[in-house]
Amino acid sequence: IRIVYRSGRKHSDTDALSRSPVKSDDTEISALDLPLSAISVTDMSAKQRKDPWIVSLLNMLSDASTSSYPRALRRQATNFAIRDGLLYRCNYQVTGRKWLLVIPSHMRSDICEYFHAEPQHAHAGALKTYERIRQRYYWRSMYTFVRKHIRSCFLCQQRKTFPHSHGQLQPLPCPARPFDCVGIDLYGPLPCSVDGNRWVIVAADHLTRYAETAALPSAGARDVATFILHRFVLRHGAPRELLSDRGRVFLSEVLQQLLHSCRTVHRTSTAYHPQTNGLTERFNRTLGDMLAMYIDSDHSNWDVVLPFVTYAYNTAIQSTTGFSPFFFYMVVTHATHSTQFCHTILMPQSSAQFLKWLNMPKSVVNLHGPSQPITKPSKKIATTMILFRIPSPSGSLVWLRLPFHSPGLTPKFAPKYTGPYRVIQHPSSVTYVIEPLKPSTDKRRLGRETVHVSRLKPCYDPPVLSSP
Repeated sequence: IRIVYRSGRKHSDTDALSRSPVKSDDTEISALDLPLSAISVTDMSAKQRKDPWIVSLLNMLSDASTSSYPRALRRQATNFAIRDGLLYRCNYQVTGRKWLLVIPSHMRSDICEYFHAEPQHAHAGALKTYERIRQRYYWRSMYTFVRKHIRSCFLCQQRKTFPHSHGQLQPLPCPARPFDCVGIDLYGPLPCSVDGNRWVIVAADHLTRYAETAALPSAGARDVATFILHRFVLRHGAPRELLSDRGRVFLSEVLQQLLHSCRTVHRTSTAYHPQTNGLTERFNRTLGDMLAMYIDSDHSNWDVVLPFVTYAYNTAIQSTTGFSPFFFYMVVTHATHSTQFCHTILMPQSSAQFLKWLNMPKSVVNLHGPSQPITKPSKKIATTMILFRIPSPSGSLVWLRLPFHSPGLTPKFAPKYTGPYRVIQHPSSVTYVIEPLKPSTDKRRLGRETVHVSRLKPCYDPPVLSSP
């Protein structure tokens, strides 16, 4: 083998690996790679000329004399160019194509739908979808249009949660006297105890925070009515108000008859909104933590431990009132059944008057007075920084959050919202009366119902396109 040196300038043999031709960025393809079917340049040119704004730019860029055109249009035209008979805009961003095809108004929804709903784009949010489109195409107010289109996506509205807080916190009014307002709830079902109990019934006074509990073998209406009669009415007197959820046992005829005979007003929370009965729900959490410390390995002695942990709760200092619930229980003269029918002017009308009525020291009255008003508003302010309000409530369309229950299907992949619903009334600042737009076979969404605003989010229609 003979090796002969040859200088690089004389070396003209082609090298396909190291000297592969590089395609110029300015080269435009004859068929437009749109997210629709392949559209020829001729068809796209015809579609662009149906948009008045694009036509005005094409005419000005094609005209040698531009002095007769408006100044604003002349300034815009410096960013555009005609390439292969189509209008393009120069891309000054780092990412994306150098020249962006200008899309006419009647094609924008199809492009947004492709870059949002196709599996490779996975129903991304407004910003991600906008970035995908911005690197390829251009039209005026693109982000606003994309955001409105994504917001009106039917599947996204059903599935994705609403990021804002829902309405102002509505603190319950502080009762004037102990055991005027009582919250009640059922805790369970729990593992069957040695004595055959599976449920805990809980009742808590909203003023003193005093709690009564009992273990029940079943959560029947008669069991609940017996508990209210023997553990509350006959011990503390009939409450003026009883607050519960909308469970069947609390709406039973037996319990309603008992409350009617005691002249007790029964108030219920809205569906799937246990925060209304927050005091009792919070006590359930505390009760569960206390029971978990003392139960045995097979969880069968929780009903034996229940009276002890209830006593521990009632004798501990309550952070809101500054006193233990048991303290109020011992000093209050028990209200009898007759006090519900004959109220004397000597009875106190507020929590501060109640302490004075007990002839307590002035320091105790001053200590209790400000603690109630300060605690609740501070939580109210922290909870209502970002609010959601339904604009023009009457007739507005909303989605309703509804738990998913279907055999064989997981709720992780199921829609979180159902609807749409139409708002009929607005009874308070946080409650709405709604009804479904279409009849449904779901028994949970038949007819009108009153719901809390935390279960609602607005329903958006697709953006209205301006005619070309």
